[in-house]
Amino acid sequence: MIKLTLFILILLFASELYSRDIYGTVIAVADGDTVTVLDESKSQYKIRLSDIDAPEKNQAYGQSSKQFISELIFSKEVKVTITGQDRYSRYLGTIYLDDINVNAEMISNGFAWVYRKYSDNQKLIQLESIAQKKKLGLWSDTDPIPPWDFRRGMRRDTHDRVVNGNCGTKRYCKEMNSCEEAYHYLRNCGLNRLDGDRDGVPCERICI
Repeated sequence: MIKLTLFILILLFASELYSRDIYGTVIAVADGDTVTVLDESKSQYKIRLSDIDAPEKNQAYGQSSKQFISELIFSKEVKVTITGQDRYSRYLGTIYLDDINVNAEMISNGFAWVYRKYSDNQKLIQLESIAQKKKLGLWSDTDPIPPWDFRRGMRRDTHDRVVNGNCGTKRYCKEMNSCEEAYHYLRNCGLNRLDGDRDGVPCERICI
């Protein structure tokens, strides 16, 4: 009983720790679901939009997704309701441009999927269904591939190429086809140049 109570208190504390609003300017857009916000105190927050998953940059509609969110909020003042952090230390949250829910805009315009593994937001699921029926954005494709399936395919492809410790001849981040491949070269091939800031994460443009 004591352990259960302690566990509940820890969850409540974690919720209070992360549940807050920040206000700032969007100073960078990595892709359709990750941006950087600079607040008034000059602190930077890398924000991973919660509940959604946008196409990867090297996937169909990946660049269109990035362009859409860039045109919507880049250099704009926004509010971010933070709800947690992911394993890459990015803040998870919902972005608001005045009264516009940016996460929902990405879904309703067909530039992101509802991230079913982590969300059962019925409002977003409804918006996704409408966008699909209207064939908006990525839904105009005859067979759109969810980003999580696309990444799984990349991992399989990377495994096939680096299996049995094969390090190949690649030396730079620009040569990496995926984050998984970059990690392989860093951990198994001693290619420390991929982790320039020595934080354990290689090629941060593709891994964060």
